Amino acid sequence: QGKKSIFSVFGASNIDSILLMAPSAKDHPEASAIIISDKVNRVIYEHGASEAITESIIRVCNEKGIDFFKEYRIGYNGNSQDLIIEKAVTIKPDGKEIRADISRNMAVFKGLEPNDFIYIKHRIRNYNTGKLARHVWDEYYFNRFFPLTHAEYAMIIPNETQFTTSQQGMDLSPISIELKDINSTLYSWTINNEPGIVYEADMPSLNEIGKVLRFTTIPNWTYLIEWYAELAQSKAQ
Repeated sequence: QGKKSIFSVFGASNIDSILLMAPSAKDHPEASAIIISDKVNRVIYEHGASEAITESIIRVCNEKGIDFFKEYRIGYNGNSQDLIIEKAVTIKPDGKEIRADISRNMAVFKGLEPNDFIYIKHRIRNYNTGKLARHVWDEYYFNRFFPLTHAEYAMIIPNETQFTTSQQGMDLSPISIELKDINSTLYSWTINNEPGIVYEADMPSLNEIGKVLRFTTIPNWTYLIEWYAELAQSKAQ
């Protein structure tokens, strides 16, 4: 229809400004790497299809950080999702970029040295089927095992779509913006300057102790039970 991408509503990140203001290893002497910015922009369409663009900037502080991030794996479900890695580069302090080697959901960052950045931007498109085709669910972690300077989760969702959210370890109020031209609302949750979680042996997983936002359009557990029953009953022996 000649319209701009719906993702233009979120606005573009000023990468140069983010890198210029980024903290260094001196600001976090305990950290092997610093997550400078991690942003997810998700669009949910009228009939339940959705796609999300994730944009991450990470500074590696030492060899340990390089070993951890030089091979960057993106988690996705190949049965119900498409993954497109739009850009993956090593960024030197002087601004020079070195393209990463990409194979399916893996990006290998070359030429990494202490104080360098890695930048990765990827898109995941969801195409659930059957009874779940019209529904969307997701979770986002606002803290990690590394210091996190800026974390943001934003989504555009049609006004008539019912959804619920829950928060673990935090109580964030989203900013909401009415998008009258598309009968939708933009919601955004943000946290800044979050310290890294200190790892301890035998500690619970991040899924249990992290600051997590979860949302779903699935109305209740009964709906899930009915969905699974339809799949299982024909196969039961």
